[in-house]
Amino acid sequence: MKTSSVSLGLLLSISAASITFFSGCVSKTYEKADATALSLQASADLVQETRTQLSSLSDSLVLLRRYEELAMHYDSFTAQADLFQKNAAKLADSALAMQRKGAAYFNQWQNDLEKIKNPALRVSSSARLSEVSSSFAGIKTQYDETSRTLIPFQADIKDIRTALGADLTPAGQATVQPFIQRALVNIEPVKRSLENLATEYSNLGVSLGATPASQP
Repeated sequence: MKTSSVSLGLLLSISAASITFFSGCVSKTYEKADATALSLQASADLVQETRTQLSSLSDSLVLLRRYEELAMHYDSFTAQADLFQKNAAKLADSALAMQRKGAAYFNQWQNDLEKIKNPALRVSSSARLSEVSSSFAGIKTQYDETSRTLIPFQADIKDIRTALGADLTPAGQATVQPFIQRALVNIEPVKRSLENLATEYSNLGVSLGATPASQP
């Protein structure tokens, strides 16, 4: 009876040690992948929100070309301009946070690769890491391209607002007309660039998520 008790105790100890060993080896890198995927999708949603809001800003710019009720149209324009500036700032913050999450994810993934003993599996996993890392770098490139279209457009919106704010008269309105027209022309490339960025964010987010995308 004593022998059986000792054997049972030894078995339980070995089982506990095994559970501890294997639990310690289980990587939680996928959790960082999910966090990164969520950040990407949140960024995609924010980009789409900004793109949609640009249509409202465009409408307010068109109204600024009318001579009647100029003060009311200017107030509407400034409200849309404020919202646009806030969204643009959120986009920049979101991109920075996402890059940080991505860096943490890739660092942990690289650490996990070094623990893989099977050479063939390590090579395959390394190739997958390179593929995802390259896609993430593409996201950064697309964001930089979007920023290059956003920055001059933001400057034009700010200048129109400042000029009319100082001279909200028919003469002042006539002065800014060419700049309003330029902003209306440039808004379309900005919207296209935002659409491309949202697509890149969303596609990569889906590919990194642990749960497959639902089929339509």
